[in-house]
Amino acid sequence: MNNYNKSFSKEFVEAFEIFYKTGSKDKVIQLVDKVLAPYGGRLFEGFSLGKERLNQ
Repeated sequence: MNNYNKSFSKEFVEAFEIFYKTGSKDKVIQLVDKVLAPYGGRLFEGFSLGKERLNQ
C-alpha cells in the first residue's frame, strides 16, 4: 500500500494502531468515510431495504 499511496498508507496505519492500542474506532471510521465519500458515502445513509416506497 505504501508503494501505491504513501499518505493513505500512513493514515491507514495510524488509524489502526490507535484502534488496536486503545479500542477507539474514531480514526478508522473517519478513514472509511473518506474512502467511501467519492462513491456516495455509507450504504445506510438514505438506503432502505424492505420498506415500501411512499409514492407508489
